[in-house]
Amino acid sequence: MKSETFDLVTNTSKGRQLITEIQQNAGVKAWDSISNYTVDFRDEFHGFMGKMATPYKEKEVSLELQYIPNSFDGRMHIKTGKQKGTSWGIQSWKTYQSSPGITAQFKKNKKATFWLPTYQYFIEFPFRIDNATILTFAGEATYNDELYELVFASWNTPKPQADIDQYLLWIHKENRQIEILQYTIRDQFRSLQGAAFYGPYQEFKGVTFPSHLKVKFGLNKKNILHIMHIDNVVYDRFDSSILHPQEKLIRMGDEKNP
Repeated sequence: MKSETFDLVTNTSKGRQLITEIQQNAGVKAWDSISNYTVDFRDEFHGFMGKMATPYKEKEVSLELQYIPNSFDGRMHIKTGKQKGTSWGIQSWKTYQSSPGITAQFKKNKKATFWLPTYQYFIEFPFRIDNATILTFAGEATYNDELYELVFASWNTPKPQADIDQYLLWIHKENRQIEILQYTIRDQFRSLQGAAFYGPYQEFKGVTFPSHLKVKFGLNKKNILHIMHIDNVVYDRFDSSILHPQEKLIRMGDEKNP
């Protein structure tokens, strides 16, 4: 991801135009009308690296995810396996956990701190990436004989930063959808990069989401780390206040963990 080679001035306008197009295709008008959403979600981990990366007891798990859009407030319910019935939550970057018969308690949970926002950001990515301060057209490229236009996304500077992830979006030339997303993983590894391959898109009441996201450690790597499946999405099923169990916490919205 050689950001320093991009012409940031010349290509900024086209970069933002491409982001506008993918948002329109994803149903941004319908998205902006919802207060919260619930996702039937599955994650399956593969191989030795997947076994090391998973935060769960099993290699495949079914989850119910609940989020408030454009925030980092959310909760997951684990529906299968040895952790069935356990819930992890995050509010203003403070984590809490509950299990059957035990009321939610706020305590540090590094797994929840990483995975809850990660899932949310992947799900909401087309609607949130326009917050990047740098969005620039980065040329065209082919992958598996398909033609893509690339957009590089960063904050503050195009140079690598220790605590901020950067992204390279592969937008299909014809359908104007993200089909590949390259990204850094600064929260876990300073120099590691990943690539998510977006499966066929599906529509839920005017908003489109990928049916699955296949994650590898790099664009041309063969080994799959994990595959995230989005099976169903429902809007405004619950009262958003349940994701703010500690009312005294300041609402941080889209702000990253301080």
